[in-house]
Amino acid sequence: MTQPPGIFQIAVPSPLYRSFDYLAPLHQQDARPPPGVRVRVPFGRRQVTGILLATKQQTAIASGKLKHALEILDDKPVFDSDLMQLLL
Repeated sequence: MTQPPGIFQIAVPSPLYRSFDYLAPLHQQDARPPPGVRVRVPFGRRQVTGILLATKQQTAIASGKLKHALEILDDKPVFDSDLMQLLL
């Protein structure tokens, strides 16, 4: 099965200690933001702001179940690479 390009691995504020995969926003399909930028995503019945951990090409989630991120909020990372490594 072919995976869609631009899969964002996002950390969201939730009691679950894991990240979540999303497709790139519909209006920013070709976007490849750097890790550490904030991204607004649908999460359950809410919209939350998460942190982009990585952009990848494959996911274990079926492509029909992936939701699109809503918006990339930053041009530059909120966290620099050293802090991102510490947080990961």
